[in-house]
Amino acid sequence: MTTDGTQASSSPKVDSPVQTVTVDAFEGRPPVPVKVGVAAPFGWWPAIILAFVGLVDRLDSAMVGGTLTKIQAEFGFSDAFAGLLFSVPAVAAALLLIPAGVLADRGHRTRLLTAVILTWSILTLGSGVAPTLAVFFLMRTLLGFAAPLNIPIVGSLVGDYYPPNGRSRAFATIRAVEYLGFPAGIALGAAIGGSYGWRSAFFVAAIPGLIVAAIVFFVLREPVRGVADRLGLQQVEPTADLAASASASTSTVEEVSEAEVFRLGVFKRLLSEVWAIPTVRVLVIAQALVFCAFSGLFSFSAAFFERAQGLTVAQAGAIAGGVGLVGILVGGFLAGSLGDRRQGHASWRIRLSSWSLVIAAVMLLILAVALSLGIQVLTFAVLNCASLIAIVNLGAATADVVPARIRGAGFSVLAFLITFGSAAGPLIVGGVSTLAGGNLRWGYVAMVVPFTVGALFLRRGVHTYEADARAVLEQNEAAR
Repeated sequence: MTTDGTQASSSPKVDSPVQTVTVDAFEGRPPVPVKVGVAAPFGWWPAIILAFVGLVDRLDSAMVGGTLTKIQAEFGFSDAFAGLLFSVPAVAAALLLIPAGVLADRGHRTRLLTAVILTWSILTLGSGVAPTLAVFFLMRTLLGFAAPLNIPIVGSLVGDYYPPNGRSRAFATIRAVEYLGFPAGIALGAAIGGSYGWRSAFFVAAIPGLIVAAIVFFVLREPVRGVADRLGLQQVEPTADLAASASASTSTVEEVSEAEVFRLGVFKRLLSEVWAIPTVRVLVIAQALVFCAFSGLFSFSAAFFERAQGLTVAQAGAIAGGVGLVGILVGGFLAGSLGDRRQGHASWRIRLSSWSLVIAAVMLLILAVALSLGIQVLTFAVLNCASLIAIVNLGAATADVVPARIRGAGFSVLAFLITFGSAAGPLIVGGVSTLAGGNLRWGYVAMVVPFTVGALFLRRGVHTYEADARAVLEQNEAAR
């Protein structure tokens, strides 16, 4: 192991030169030189590859929304059953989230991720060739079971590729690209489905998965577990020997492994510990309501524009996908800049999220009752923008109030619970629409309720956020 000083450190905490160290970073490969103290010691390309993994996942799930009218025309099912097509895979995903964590901890992650993506592609092709509604429903359910397997794998890889001072940007890159899969899938599905039939859309959707699987297998290397944590420790303790810190870090990982977290008994204890934080209870319920409305909105967005304005499948998909894409991009930019601008002010992120949900509720109500296409397009864009501002800042607020020692596992527990909110949205929209004779306007009006209740419920978190966030800081200080 060699070190040599190079240039002045950019770290505000340590007035020492950036060091270059030679470390065993990848399994089965020789040691490589990396810089200590930088946000991405192995580069940003792993985060970009992992971002496209999420994009492929969302792209396929949104494809049903883009081709929904065509599928309904062939198989002859109601909006209520369409809600099941969106919701059952989400519930299946939640049920496998816990054992997926065990696989991520015990297996070779890049190979597992390759197998998961290939499975997605095969099931997507199976959706396209399904001869009956029952087979199609089976393919979507199996895809739902396979979908969550990437969540702990990606999270674990990010944790080993990026030290603490780079993980936020890595996760932000992954989430931003991932959410673009919703509008992109709707637009692509509607365009291909409208011109060549809905089955062709699924055939095309399988191609990106095959490409990304090949990139993951041949390009993405398996990092040594804990290597980024050890580099982060070296940054904080520049005089520490990296080999000694590696031994200590490995011991810690073995004592509290990912697999231990996902065992049923430990899972129950962890759930109790996370749920005991008052602000977490508010944030979980609020996020479940937000994802309920957001998933219900996007699942039927192409069909909504098609029916409300008498558009073709391709036209409706282009509007839903294109306008949604713009709204998500703008919302993603504003979410970070607005959320961090007043960081430190009393419960700012929660207040910002609450007002964003109020705006989303108003925009959704106008969208549902408006007759003009121009007004619907404008309100749909603002609605997506406001929703993403709330989603991003609620996630950041959750990180503020969950202690670092259980933060990763805590997010897994929260994702497990919030998934059921996402599953409820399409069921509600489809069910209300069916009761209203296939009128999706009433289904959209129903989604005003979770947006509004979420906004009001968040006000309760304003009073507990500061104390809970302060407790996290005190725990971090005590652990130093």
